[in-house]
Amino acid sequence: MGYVIDASVAFKLIVTEPDSPQAHRLAVRASILVAPDLLLIEMANALWRYARKPDLEKEEIRAARQLPLHNERVDNAKNALAELISGHQIDFVEADKLALKALALALELGHPIYDCTYLALALAEKLPFVTADTRFLRVAQQSAYADHVIDLNAASDT
Repeated sequence: MGYVIDASVAFKLIVTEPDSPQAHRLAVRASILVAPDLLLIEMANALWRYARKPDLEKEEIRAARQLPLHNERVDNAKNALAELISGHQIDFVEADKLALKALALALELGHPIYDCTYLALALAEKLPFVTADTRFLRVAQQSAYADHVIDLNAASDT
């Protein structure tokens, strides 16, 4: 079975997080993974946040902010994005083709268009949309699209 995935799932494929095993199970079992090309921008942003994430005490944070931009965490983030682009079989769809439907969904659901772009793709491709984004899951579960959006943990168990 194929799935539409968002950045919350794709991120777990390349950076170890608590739900990473579920994301890997899903990717292995999926016949196809599909995402709007917006995923690349969202992944770059998530990796940027990850690279800048302070695991330090307040006094150390000031010093860390002065580090050059080429440190191990930044290099790992760049490599992770390159791996996502080339190392996983994700079919990308141009987000601009989904913009009008995504806007309609965003207005209907009262939710940002970014997440609604993935839902628009899932509806167009007649594929389930798998996400680890609990905020969007709550919105979707209270809408007419509840059957189209699946939590990563539930999807990896099926």
